[in-house]
Amino acid sequence: MQLSFEIDPSAQATLQTQLVGEISTSITTGRLSPGTRLPGTRALSEQLGVSRNTVLLAFATLASEGFVETREGAGTFVSDASPEPAPFETPVPAAKPKPANTVAPDFCDFKLEAVDPDLFPAPVWRRMMMRRMNSPEFNLTKVGDPQGYPELRASLCRFLGTSRGMNIKPEQVLIVSSIQQATNVVGQMFVTPGSPVIVERPGCSLIAPIYARAGAEIIPVATDVDGLRVDLLPDRRNALVAVTPERQFPMGAT
Repeated sequence: MQLSFEIDPSAQATLQTQLVGEISTSITTGRLSPGTRLPGTRALSEQLGVSRNTVLLAFATLASEGFVETREGAGTFVSDASPEPAPFETPVPAAKPKPANTVAPDFCDFKLEAVDPDLFPAPVWRRMMMRRMNSPEFNLTKVGDPQGYPELRASLCRFLGTSRGMNIKPEQVLIVSSIQQATNVVGQMFVTPGSPVIVERPGCSLIAPIYARAGAEIIPVATDVDGLRVDLLPDRRNALVAVTPERQFPMGAT
């Protein structure tokens, strides 16, 4: 099958970038289906009038992003795990205009942990996963560091050092999967039956029950536009105070 890709030598983007864009677009739009064999690098370079190295680098980029895979002795093929073609959208008829005196009711969904799937960058996430899985050091059967991915902990230390002025080391950082796990860890370390734990009111509804199960005495304290009302803190020795560092839930104080 003869495949045609358009490359413009006078364009601002490099030839390699243009070729990556042409092929990836052909895959995501369904023009190239999974399993389709791409032209050889030598043949494609002659067809486009570019160096073979340009095609090799473009193919390497596409492979790292999960669009294509190279089969030894067979060639380069569109990956079975490449991003799915964009679905065909049926045209929606235009809505009839409402009378001038009609006011549409405002609607705001405050449901906890409700995420709009349309806002999640699934194609980018899929490509990043494929890039990681195609890297030489990737090993699905390897047990990871119990404190969390070392490179991530080191990156967090650098970020917190520049943004918060915190002098911490990677071995002092523990990566958790959720606020529930973080609260559980803190509760196991610092809470004993009868320990006073101060929580925000209103606040995240997931926190207080975890401390309560550990036997803590839960003391709610009101919040305002600046967060927890420190002027209302009770005079309790050795009390644990659970606060939101930024974007307090559900009031949004930061």
